Amino acid sequence: MTGKNMHEEQDSVEEQIIEDVQKQHGSPFLALLSFLLAALLLLFFFSSQFASLVKLLFLGGALLFGILGIILCEKRFSNSTNSAMENEQHYDQTLTDFEQLVREALDAIPSEFHEQMDNLVVLVEDEPDSALIETLYGGNISGRGWLLGLYQGIPLTQQSYSQTRLPERITIYQRNIELYCQGDPERIREQVRSTVLHEVAHHFGMDHHDMPIWVR
Repeated sequence: MTGKNMHEEQDSVEEQIIEDVQKQHGSPFLALLSFLLAALLLLFFFSSQFASLVKLLFLGGALLFGILGIILCEKRFSNSTNSAMENEQHYDQTLTDFEQLVREALDAIPSEFHEQMDNLVVLVEDEPDSALIETLYGGNISGRGWLLGLYQGIPLTQQSYSQTRLPERITIYQRNIELYCQGDPERIREQVRSTVLHEVAHHFGMDHHDMPIWVR
């Protein structure tokens, strides 16, 4: 998924899931209607103006509509879950093997950090272009090592409430990582994880010496 935001694509997939479920199984209106009818029949049951036999019929009807509402809710939840799983599998199949490694690394980040990553774009590119290398290193030939990943943005610790939030970007360089790891699949997997988490830590304003355990 070179040059695309994996989180953004996943959000579009989730939106499509919701649309598909609504088209296939309709709205929760029928379940709500069943519960309302059950409640109405219960009111009639507790009313003193009806005969005992009629009240029993009201009670039976209330139970029937209540059970129907529960079945409709469970069916909708089950269909929604199955549809979500199918779409998730389809989404996984659209990723290359390398992009899947990047996604696995992002999924490894503790959930409490995810809500602060909604403005963060993660990209996969082959390698940095010469203009970027020149900007980063200038004439310092000795400093031009393997650039495996790059964070570009303003860390959360330096942002102010009045500041307009611009998209922050992390770029993972696939060819550089593969060359650096000499094509070894296990080394590539570990390096992708290390690089992604390292750059995400920069997004949170963490320096090398105070990065948390989940980065290491």
